[in-house]
Amino acid sequence: MIKILEGLSSKLIFAPMAGTTNIPFRKICKKYGASLLFSEMINSDTLVKGNNKTLRLAVFDETERPIALQIFGHDPNTMVEAAKIVESLKPDIIDINAGCSVQKINRYGAGAALLKDLNMLGLIVKSVVEAVKIPVSVKIRTGYTNKIIVKEIAKVIEDSGASFVTVHARTRLMRYSEPSNWNWITEAKKSVNIPVVGNGDIFCAAAAYNMMDKTGCDYVAIARGALGNPWLFRDCNHYIKTREVLPHITLNERLSLILEHIAISLKEHGEVLALQDMKKHLCWYTRTLPDSENFRQYLFKVTSCSELITVIQSYFEKIQKEFSDDSLDSMKADKKFKEKVCFWLLNDTDVIEE
Repeated sequence: MIKILEGLSSKLIFAPMAGTTNIPFRKICKKYGASLLFSEMINSDTLVKGNNKTLRLAVFDETERPIALQIFGHDPNTMVEAAKIVESLKPDIIDINAGCSVQKINRYGAGAALLKDLNMLGLIVKSVVEAVKIPVSVKIRTGYTNKIIVKEIAKVIEDSGASFVTVHARTRLMRYSEPSNWNWITEAKKSVNIPVVGNGDIFCAAAAYNMMDKTGCDYVAIARGALGNPWLFRDCNHYIKTREVLPHITLNERLSLILEHIAISLKEHGEVLALQDMKKHLCWYTRTLPDSENFRQYLFKVTSCSELITVIQSYFEKIQKEFSDDSLDSMKADKKFKEKVCFWLLNDTDVIEE
């Protein structure tokens, strides 16, 4: 096992999600127990062309280490050039995206489209591994169609020199309304000797432990489950150690976290981008709370972060008067959220992808 994984503080990894896993939210998730962070996916083509907006996606803070920067693309030479640029920023790991199922990424020949041609996938991985001096990992789905070829994919990745593989236990065609199949993680684990990270449907404290117990995977990557619920890392870590479920986060704790997230976002992004970013996060932070639908109507009319803070504080003051923490089950099943990913299309590649 590579040293960077051996030294992790826990078994939990914060998986890459485009448009979401930026510096502020990564810092929040690290605070709650994510031991390895991933960047948003970085377009290799626009990166090598010197696009500053793309380059900004690769920026990270030293306090975030260990961190992996994820690149995507379809051309081996371009991926190598992009990997060298990324390596110059001194991340701990370079990750290759071979799992994104979004059509506009797949039409470009990238993401899960790499699974159509395992020879090309192997060439890209091998070329990147040989071009850089830091560990390279790959994130995959279990097949481009509903034919499961996860064992073959994992083996190609191992033979090409990757240090570990992350398996999202769905095919490219599977929707989030269809449960992930953890048996496919087991298949990958049995087929390779490199570490396997499991990914898919980690929404509660026991889920990460159950995934490792059932599949034998070495680590667990949490993605959508952390949206509006970064303390899931704390809950999962506690359950892994004790088999106990922690009490739900209180309203005061939730409000404190939201205000901290806003402050970090303002510092990193400035007023305009912080406001845009926090509006979507606030939808997630409040989605299980009373009268949240009405709150969101006010939320999207807000024009400054100071006004945003006032609206949030007023909302929490209102529900604290009407409800006790015991009456609010913040971990209640949120079926619509689990089945439907909320897309925030900020540019041509900003999508949430577990």
